[in-house]
Amino acid sequence: MTHLFIFMKNKFLLLNISDNVWTYRISSDHSPRYLSDYIDLNSENIKSKYILFINTLSNYKINGKNISEHFYLKSGYNIWWMSKITEKSSYKSPQISNCIKLIALEEIILFNKCDKIVLTGGNFELIESIKKISKNLKIKIVINDYTFNYFLDFIKKNICHFTFFFNLIKAMIFLFLSYISLWFRTKVSNNWFKGEKSIMIFSYFIHLDLNKSKKGIFYSRQWEQLPKLINSFGVKCNWVHHFLSSEAASSPKQAIDLLKKFNLSQNHRHALLNSYLDFSIIKKVFFNYLYIIKKTIHTISVRNHFKFDKSSIDFWPLLMEDWYSSFIGAASIENLIVIFQMDKIFKEIPYQKLGLYLNENQGWERAMLQAWRKYKHGEIIGVQHSSLRYWDLRYFDHKEILISKEKFSQPKPDYIAVNGPIPLKIYLDAKYDKESFIKVEAVRYLFHLNNTFLKNESSSIKNESKKILILGNIIKDSTIALLSSLNKIYLDGSVKFVIKAHPGALINVKKYPKLNLEVNNTPLVDLLKEFDNCIAVGDTTAALDAHLSGLNVIVFLAKGELNLSPLKGFTGVDFVRNSDQLNKMMELHKNKRKKIKTKQSYYWLDKSLPKWNSFLNKYY
Repeated sequence: MTHLFIFMKNKFLLLNISDNVWTYRISSDHSPRYLSDYIDLNSENIKSKYILFINTLSNYKINGKNISEHFYLKSGYNIWWMSKITEKSSYKSPQISNCIKLIALEEIILFNKCDKIVLTGGNFELIESIKKISKNLKIKIVINDYTFNYFLDFIKKNICHFTFFFNLIKAMIFLFLSYISLWFRTKVSNNWFKGEKSIMIFSYFIHLDLNKSKKGIFYSRQWEQLPKLINSFGVKCNWVHHFLSSEAASSPKQAIDLLKKFNLSQNHRHALLNSYLDFSIIKKVFFNYLYIIKKTIHTISVRNHFKFDKSSIDFWPLLMEDWYSSFIGAASIENLIVIFQMDKIFKEIPYQKLGLYLNENQGWERAMLQAWRKYKHGEIIGVQHSSLRYWDLRYFDHKEILISKEKFSQPKPDYIAVNGPIPLKIYLDAKYDKESFIKVEAVRYLFHLNNTFLKNESSSIKNESKKILILGNIIKDSTIALLSSLNKIYLDGSVKFVIKAHPGALINVKKYPKLNLEVNNTPLVDLLKEFDNCIAVGDTTAALDAHLSGLNVIVFLAKGELNLSPLKGFTGVDFVRNSDQLNKMMELHKNKRKKIKTKQSYYWLDKSLPKWNSFLNKYY
């Protein structure tokens, strides 16, 4: 456990950090407060500060060039915009949460006019970060119980070298394994559709209809009936998929076997992105990796500028690993492989008039956008296929980054196809240009039109025993944390839990024998009809589906994590962070039935897809 005491003139503030949970108490208070509550109350200001930091760092100049220019490759791609630093994904960069907490901590220190910090315990990164805050604010800091003081000081002086070489080793291992995989790869079929009546779609090989897949029919729950609508215009679809393990295909080999069956269709051609890896790409990756190492060494002075204007915070101790991983480590090799795979695809494929891809602002998307334009294909549209979450920082950038059109600026699609009035408002509030959006129906969520229970006075569901649906997410540890919390609660067997895990993070329920737990992989559209209440893990977008379907939703936030739920700010939704809070809310929800309410206008929903029809009609 970490105990951080911050004394102020005539008052002090006590901050406890334990298992990633931060609580603080001012001397005049009777009870401690959660730092997460402070963040929720001041979220807009705190979020804007972190976004400002990314913009400031991107524009930092070394030898007359900003960082984004330094990492521009001769082949026309920019590795900077693919880095973990600029992607801002909490899935890939878990320290982002601590960065946000440091911003909140600085605000508390300044507001309360602290003149001394006394710190007990803490991990190395947080200790270093708080020491830097005290140094920059010119206030005293005392570190108690610093048992390994000498050892930590030694690590502090040498950790950059350790991190550099450790990531170098991981990169070489990743490259070697990629080379070995070439001997087992399946050759790519170049039988792409061409001409004015073809379209390129980038997607993920996941969320497939299992029953249709077994019959050799491709049907993606991420795209639903949209491919059929595209075909109705006489347009044939070229698909490139990122492989993710799922029930439909747990390995690349199984995925390729499925694709061979899918490719028997006259309207669709499918390929896996990794199928384009070859010896020439490995060679290009190696030499470009050496170039990036050189650039990383030449720009190392940037470590002294991991801060934003008028702030005492230095994010380097927290983000150092992301920096080296992005430019020295395995992530660097992975990004380079994606770059040259994209380059090969778009060099070989016939001209594509239009491209669609699932817009999540991941690094691979920026490589794809650069390759698309390098080989002069038509317009490309990022499809907002899901909900938008307040703390999913991938979707939020500084206005300077959003409007920049310079050579070294962040790659962007021609338009974003936004799927509802609430996501559109979130984008516009984040300073996106309103002219960059196309309004379309949310094809993934048309099942909400079938919520016939909304017309009823009460739910018609009658269970012999009370059933509660558990919705997992892509972060397996968060789902496990929820199940562990449930395990601590005394259950008399009258509650039956049914879990629908994320297909990319399946759970072994045998590890929880105390729980009356059953796995159900029925499509969510059908599963939600069977329940009145559910517990959703953290950031899963399925929580929004459950809420819009009338279920009473409890959102479980794992210890210390930001509120990444798409239901943040929604009324009638309960958020809990531990087993005690969870137990209390479950008791309150015990006899609740589906809510009688008017369907919220989160998405644009119309089974005839008039907005998609109008959009496609402009091109075909």
